[in-house]
Amino acid sequence: MLCTGCASEVRSPKAGELYPDALDHRGALEHLENTNEPATDADVSLVSSIVLPAIQNKRDEFLASIRRLQDACSRLSAEEARYKNLISPCRRLPREILAEIFQHACIFDTDDIAYSYPGSCPGIFNPQAAQWTIPRVCMSWRTVILNCQAIWSTIRVIEPHYASCFESKHVDALTLTLSRSRSHLLDVVLKEKHHGFWDSSGTNQIPDTSPYRHCRTIFETIFAESHRWRTAVLYLSGKGTRNAFVSLHGRLPNLTNLALRVTESKITTPIVITGFSDCPRLHTVELQRLVETDVRWSQILHVVVIGNMLHENMRQESSRTSLSHTE
Repeated sequence: MLCTGCASEVRSPKAGELYPDALDHRGALEHLENTNEPATDADVSLVSSIVLPAIQNKRDEFLASIRRLQDACSRLSAEEARYKNLISPCRRLPREILAEIFQHACIFDTDDIAYSYPGSCPGIFNPQAAQWTIPRVCMSWRTVILNCQAIWSTIRVIEPHYASCFESKHVDALTLTLSRSRSHLLDVVLKEKHHGFWDSSGTNQIPDTSPYRHCRTIFETIFAESHRWRTAVLYLSGKGTRNAFVSLHGRLPNLTNLALRVTESKITTPIVITGFSDCPRLHTVELQRLVETDVRWSQILHVVVIGNMLHENMRQESSRTSLSHTE
């Protein structure tokens, strides 16, 4: 065998040099290595009881040494990674950039598709949502996310399959979210799936008794913050006239974008939405399969009409400056 460095011949060690104690009787075995003579019973006994066990023991010692070295290398690699992490660019991100990243993570995590299984409470009530898990990573991240009011300003409440799924912990989560948003304007998404929380008379249908009391409290709490609404996306089940929103009249000074949508695929009864006639900053309205709303159309700059049931209603909009219509 040649040395890879100097190309000189390197003699491989013989077995007896690696484990000399096992081959004290090497002279008795040399004739078997150099000839084809059969081994005697004494040779078989020598190899089986002395030589092979000695080789196996030595091999086990080498393997144990290798494992110790591998463990030592693993510890060094972990220590190396730990020190590299201390000086990594990720740890040196400005807090403003980190807050921006957290905002994108929280916005992406508010999609209700992942939380549509029966009995779930999606949106801000999902304990695995990013805005609740990020603060538990470390104190530094917790400080950043708690001081980012924009992250806590998206209030997304989706009616679960049963209104009774709401519990006191969900009321506490909403209260905590609103407190962390401080004075920041709110982006509100309310999605009513099945029950029809408001009837034609405008009376909230949710009984003020347990377990529905918590559901009622959640919606009343959000309505109480209407003066901070910046955008509102309201999904309704399509049942009757919705006079319940009349209570919002004059209480939406900061509302700029309004979307009124219906969760049912087909509507047989016209829906009237009232309570949005006094929104001084409102400039964008989206209407989906609705018949009428009391928005002051003269101030609206952008209108999106989805579906063809609103053509009659749109006669009110002669003074609008732009109209986007999607069939």
